[in-house]
Amino acid sequence: MQQGRRHVDFRHRNPLIAQRLPAWFKQQVKAPCFLLLPLMLNGKAVGLIYGDRAQAQSLSVNANELTLVKALRNQLVMAMRLRGVSG
Repeated sequence: MQQGRRHVDFRHRNPLIAQRLPAWFKQQVKAPCFLLLPLMLNGKAVGLIYGDRAQAQSLSVNANELTLVKALRNQLVMAMRLRGVSG
């Protein structure tokens, strides 16, 4: 693993998250490694940014990359607010 990177692999490292995954996700997607960033408006989830990898522990995100993805999420939320989307 490159310095400054951390793996985002919740299913194998966190059984609490694993037990909350819906059956359809486990059966159809079968992604051992994934990242979810919810799009929230007025305290309600209105969408999400999703990314996954086929191999466990293969999705690594450094702090700068995570900041950029979060900035993208924030831009999407601002655009929805400007368009009048309500949560």
